[in-house]
Amino acid sequence: MLAGPSRKNIPYTRTAGFILAAIPAVGLSLALTPSHASADTVSETPASPAATSASSSASSSGTSSSSSAAPALATSQTSTTPKTITVSGAIGELYTAMDGADGELGLATSSETALSGGGAWQQFANGRIYWSQATGAHAIKGGIGDVYFAMGGTALTDIGLPTGDERDLGNGMWVQQFQNGRIFWSPTTGAHIVHGGINDTYTSLGSSAFADLGLPTSDEAAVANGWAQQFEKGSIFWSYATAGVVVHGNIGAIYASLGTDGPASLGLPSGQVTTLADGSQYQQFQRGLIYWSQASGARIVHNGIGDTFAAMASAPSAMGMPTGDEVDLGNGAWMQQFQNGRIYWSGATGGHAIK
Repeated sequence: MLAGPSRKNIPYTRTAGFILAAIPAVGLSLALTPSHASADTVSETPASPAATSASSSASSSGTSSSSSAAPALATSQTSTTPKTITVSGAIGELYTAMDGADGELGLATSSETALSGGGAWQQFANGRIYWSQATGAHAIKGGIGDVYFAMGGTALTDIGLPTGDERDLGNGMWVQQFQNGRIFWSPTTGAHIVHGGINDTYTSLGSSAFADLGLPTSDEAAVANGWAQQFEKGSIFWSYATAGVVVHGNIGAIYASLGTDGPASLGLPSGQVTTLADGSQYQQFQRGLIYWSQASGARIVHNGIGDTFAAMASAPSAMGMPTGDEVDLGNGAWMQQFQNGRIYWSGATGGHAIK
């Protein structure tokens, strides 16, 4: 996804399924205990380490186990004595499959860390591998990793553990699936999280998601009574009242041009875009509609005129599309022009169509 990782030229040898690498120690005495074990154990260590390897929980086959064997120990008494870092179990298997220290992740820089909800993760020079019984082992790295790691402890509660490896979408775009959402990355958009109801809506679009909306260009943000997330070609809005709705294209452009006044004046979108036989379109919002046609462009119909228009069962066919915005006639009266007539409204008279 990103440029290949840079690695220092640290000498290592492979012997009997082990990777041996010289790693300078830091003058500490460490007890390193892997959280899941298998027959495949990689120890990154100097040529003659004083260490033993052990296992203590689940193997990569998905079978939980417990071992009373002593944990692997790495002891450093001086700043020049190397230390041993064990990479074992399902994490070790994936690490080996990714070419170990020669691969994208580089050398291990810490022992496994247990997760409070079950599972473990291990830090490498250029990323991490996470493992749990439910998700298996998956690496997180590059731009996607930068976002996930920056979330700190909220990563697990917001989007959970990775359930798949990063996937190439083509044209420099990448995605990785997590338990409760996805992270997308590209050179032009950067990395952004899509989760919750907005992710459900985006997923429901299937293959048309990229054609209609493209990749996310921002993280979700709070708007009036809901949430919104911007994509390359439109937005997804979500609220408890409306659920998830896509706004894009010509209608999306005029709604976006309203800025914060969009949700404030029209409310959130409450229906998907409807395309009429002549190619014109409209979309329902909580307090009005936006119509678009090739002839008249995009127009907003809302407030009292919008209520009158919406109450007409044959409004689009009878009145045609709006050709202008509403006009203030003074004294609380308003008028809006349509292809086949006008709608007048005032507090005293209510709304009436003249055609």
